[in-house]
Amino acid sequence: MNVDSEQEARQVIQSCLVDPQIREWILSMFADAITEANVYGRDKWAVHLLKDMVRLHVGHYIILFLLSTKLISAG
Repeated sequence: MNVDSEQEARQVIQSCLVDPQIREWILSMFADAITEANVYGRDKWAVHLLKDMVRLHVGHYIILFLLSTKLISAG
């Protein structure tokens, strides 16, 4: 898997979130979390793409992760 590939990221997200309305809602939550994390600095957060998962890290913490059709918050 090429983690720098926009196409592969799209495929992982679409396979996790089949319903377009749910996908839009969940990705909006991810975007809001990234916006908040970015207040503390661009170098403080990262999105990691794995074969079947997308994770948002802020510092050493996983804040959100998407797996299958679930969004799980660490908070």
